[in-house]
Amino acid sequence: MPAAGTIQVDMTSGDVDSYLGLFDAGGALLAEDDNSGGGRNARIERQVPSGTYRVWANTLSGSVTGAYSLIVSQR
Repeated sequence: MPAAGTIQVDMTSGDVDSYLGLFDAGGALLAEDDNSGGGRNARIERQVPSGTYRVWANTLSGSVTGAYSLIVSQR
């Protein structure tokens, strides 16, 4: 994030039950989500300071695979 603001991460899939995690540069979990994107889609929306972040995209069960879309945006 080049400037402080709101980060939005969306993971959508018709194949899997999406699950997201948002971590800071030190590895601390800031947010996680399962279904806030509607249906089985995940969404994290959070205000953050400028810095480096890591997004973890997975499935709820952790062992199911399939196609998905991941969009990260600053709002």
